[in-house]
Amino acid sequence: MDLLDEQAREQEITEISARMKLYKSPVHSLLKTLQLHVTSIMTWKQNSIIED
Repeated sequence: MDLLDEQAREQEITEISARMKLYKSPVHSLLKTLQLHVTSIMTWKQNSIIED
């Protein structure tokens, strides 16, 4: 997770995969999964605020 928190600097999959010592394909899959979860959490929070 430290890779993704470097002062919110945008990074390419190539750079992330190199630093994680993984191929680009699984890194891409991991990032897409993370993106889906973050989106779900943000939607849940927004709906939660609206209902209050």
